[in-house]
Amino acid sequence: MEIQLRRATMADAGLLFDWANDKTVRQNSFHTAPIPYDHHMAWLKSKLSTKDCRIYIAEASGVPVGQIRVDVEEGNGKIGYSIDAKYRGEGYGKQMLNKLEENLAQDHTVSAIHRLVAQVKQGNEASKRAFIHLGYHEVAKPQTNYIELEKEYLPCYISE
Repeated sequence: MEIQLRRATMADAGLLFDWANDKTVRQNSFHTAPIPYDHHMAWLKSKLSTKDCRIYIAEASGVPVGQIRVDVEEGNGKIGYSIDAKYRGEGYGKQMLNKLEENLAQDHTVSAIHRLVAQVKQGNEASKRAFIHLGYHEVAKPQTNYIELEKEYLPCYISE
C-alpha cells in the first residue's frame, strides 16, 4: 500500500513518544534507554520550531505507520526513521525514504542539502537494505557501532 507523508505537529506527540519507546526502536537506537515523556516533549517542541528539521508522519490510507526525520547540518540531511511494530516488513521504510526525497525537493529556502546521510546501528539489516535499495552507499567508519550510508543529493532547500 502506498504511503503519504505529512508534517508532524505537537498533536502527534503521543504517537511519536510511543514509537520512540518501542522495544525494537530502542534496541536499534544509539541511546537505548527509554525516553522520559518530559524530555520527549521538550525535544519535539525544539525540533518542530527549527527551520533545519523536518519530521513527517507516514500514513497508509490515513493510518499512521511510521515517522521519518531529517536534520540539516552543514549541507548534510541526516535521516532517521522508524516504523510502527504492526507494519514492519511491508516495505514502508523504502517508501518513506523515497517520499522524503520527493518532499525535500518541493520544500524551499533556508538550508541547502547536498548529501543525505544515515547512521544505521550495526545489526539493523532491514534499515541498511532500505537505504542501499535507494542508492545510498556505505562510508567506511572504522571502530564504530554504526554503519554510515550516504547519497549525493541535488541541492534543495528547507523553508520555515
